[in-house]
Amino acid sequence: MQTMAYARGHLSKIIGFRGIPDDVDAAVEARMKQQEVMTNGTRRFAILIGEQAPHTLYGGPEVMAEQSDKLTELTRRPNVSLGVVIRRAETGIWPPENFWIYDTAQVRVDTVPGQVRIKAPGDIALCEKAFQTLSGSAVHGDEARALFASARQAWSREGSARNIKRHRGPSGGGFRAFQAWTTEHPHPLRHTAVGS
Repeated sequence: MQTMAYARGHLSKIIGFRGIPDDVDAAVEARMKQQEVMTNGTRRFAILIGEQAPHTLYGGPEVMAEQSDKLTELTRRPNVSLGVVIRRAETGIWPPENFWIYDTAQVRVDTVPGQVRIKAPGDIALCEKAFQTLSGSAVHGDEARALFASARQAWSREGSARNIKRHRGPSGGGFRAFQAWTTEHPHPLRHTAVGS
């Protein structure tokens, strides 16, 4: 569920932070290939993201505007349910780490140093419960698209402001709040990326 430019920005941050070999070109290519499974319509995906996600900068304002369009497009796919957990919603659970549930067989959890695979049935059941709990605080369809449109407008305004500042000379930097957010694996059934 990422554009190529967004994936490049996201993966570059991971590579830089972890201090691992820079294979971002190969990683972006692999990510784009993985996403093809979402467009063939043979698998179903239920995805939740936090409302902050499309407002967290990876790349530049133009990249983020394009990513907002991508998310909007995904809300219209018949095999994808994309929900946005509203930031002021009472979720019934603390914001968990990002996780992917694969057909109840295993869960992938993202941590700062890397990924962890969970296969114990009780732990998988807890992740299922967390996903269902968060789903109760999510909006879908037109409401989700309105949030993505708002994010796109904000990034477009910021991109225009940056272009004006670029012509006027340097100025102070901006601030972006941290929000843990990654995206899909080739075959997830459910994915959540809420962050804190």
